[in-house]
Amino acid sequence: MANLSQTLPKAWTLFAKNKKLLVLAVLIELLFVFSLVYVHYTFFLPTTDAALKAGKVMQEALTDLPESEVYQLDSLLADNPEFMASYYVLLENILYFLLSCLLLGIVFKGLLWWLANGCVKKTDLRKYWLKFAGLSVFWFFMFMLALLLYGWLTGGSATILPVTSSTTASVLFIVLLAVILYFAQVSFALAAESNTFKNTFLLGIQKRRVLVFTVNLLVTFVALTLPLNWLTTLPLLSLAIAILISFPALHFARIHMVVAWNDKNLRRTAY
Repeated sequence: MANLSQTLPKAWTLFAKNKKLLVLAVLIELLFVFSLVYVHYTFFLPTTDAALKAGKVMQEALTDLPESEVYQLDSLLADNPEFMASYYVLLENILYFLLSCLLLGIVFKGLLWWLANGCVKKTDLRKYWLKFAGLSVFWFFMFMLALLLYGWLTGGSATILPVTSSTTASVLFIVLLAVILYFAQVSFALAAESNTFKNTFLLGIQKRRVLVFTVNLLVTFVALTLPLNWLTTLPLLSLAIAILISFPALHFARIHMVVAWNDKNLRRTAY
């Protein structure tokens, strides 16, 4: 089990020592958030009409369909031209949104993880960024495979993505996404090292590493949810909390990941 009494103080010392990098990290986080908001307004809001039309057709189909035949809803909707027209508009915009998030993640998250690695040791930006981009594309591909597998398990092959799904399939999908997210974060923490892909799995399965990630997950959850409490009522307060608390907390969590996963004293595998 990873010694948090060693990794946390070391990460905090590096976090406090590199104040200039912290300011830069906060600015990058702001640009990332504003870019995501722009992408959201570009690809999600225009699909509202299509979503309403698709929902109306689906509700009408459910009304006419006996409860014992709900499993046939996917295939019935696939034969409905009105539903499929709206559905493909939604699907197209979702794809554009995901690809945009991938590109934004490579640009901004790549910089943020490079800064976190730079707090621990000197890291070449170009080499790290290229490796980060490759890892991001790989994990995006795994996410898309998980999404297609989810559709296949729920019988959504006719509409690519499922219209209805079982609880078991949904739970399995969430667990699979959590596993992908976990190993993706591990790979980003190790991206400045050699044999990154190999050690992502060798080190990622160690219980002591999982404990570090659990602590980071708690920090990340609090950091992300805290500003949301006043987002609709006091947006300026939410922005201030994000800048003063959330973004620094996320920066610290990344530094802690890098410290823990690159600590030679915690390793069993040599590079």
